[in-house]
This record gives sequence, structure tokens and C-alpha cells, in this order.
Amino acid sequence: MVPVAEHHDGDAMHAPKHTRWNVVDSGPKQGTMRMLADASQPAGLKFDVSSHFANHRG
Repeated sequence: MVPVAEHHDGDAMHAPKHTRWNVVDSGPKQGTMRMLADASQPAGLKFDVSSHFANHRG
């Protein structure tokens, strides 16, 4: 499983320290990457993340 951890516009699917644009602060108020990582382990799936990061300012 390789979900996108940070989209090209800088919106992160976790709570990074380098930007305020993330799902924990803006909604759904949960770190979706942690939820996916925790769900993948019992299912026996390998877990990694990708980034569609572009040059942007947060």
C-alpha cells in the first residue's frame, strides 16, 4: 500500500511540523497516514508513502 502522504499543493495527510496545511488541523482531524499504516499491518500488507510534492510555500 503506497498512499500519497503530501499532495502537490502541500496538503499533508499527516501532521508535519513544516506546514499548517494538513488533515489533522483542517480535517478530518486525524492523521490518515497513521490510520492506513495501522490497518495495513494486521492485513499483512507492506506500507510505504509517496509524495507529489511541488515547489510551494506553506
